[in-house]
Amino acid sequence: MHLATFSLLLLGYATLFFATERGVAQSAELSASRLRSAPTSIKLSKHSLTLTADLWYDNMPSVGNTYRKSLLGQITLSSSQSRFPRLSVKRVWVVHGEKVWSCRTEPQAVRPSPSVLQLRLTHTPSIDELPSDAVVFVAARLFYRNRTYLIRTPEQTVQTVY
Repeated sequence: MHLATFSLLLLGYATLFFATERGVAQSAELSASRLRSAPTSIKLSKHSLTLTADLWYDNMPSVGNTYRKSLLGQITLSSSQSRFPRLSVKRVWVVHGEKVWSCRTEPQAVRPSPSVLQLRLTHTPSIDELPSDAVVFVAARLFYRNRTYLIRTPEQTVQTVY
């Protein structure tokens, strides 16, 4: 009986730990107004961090069947210190008006400097969902020393490359 109770408690704790770690226990999606209220810079220990984003649609002709033209982009987190803090980016959103798209990230192959972290955006909205030259901002949830932080970019216009 005690072993079964202990096993259930352990299983419940493990489920809560991993769900919280992956952001499932927290609100899966935040509202546009909540993301809009995030600061454009934050202070973590000695580091002042800012977030910028480059967003564009590639309208160059492509070879083969391209059914979905998705937003391309990268985010850049910059630190005021010479070394970037050990943190992770848990989630990134692109926000246009009241519409919010959750995106994934991949690290860039080369870091431009030790004080910068660059991530490529994936699973982004298509041009049918988000028009080119739309005014948007990008928000990110950071995980640093067992705490989560929100940060966002200033509003910007999605660019088009021909």
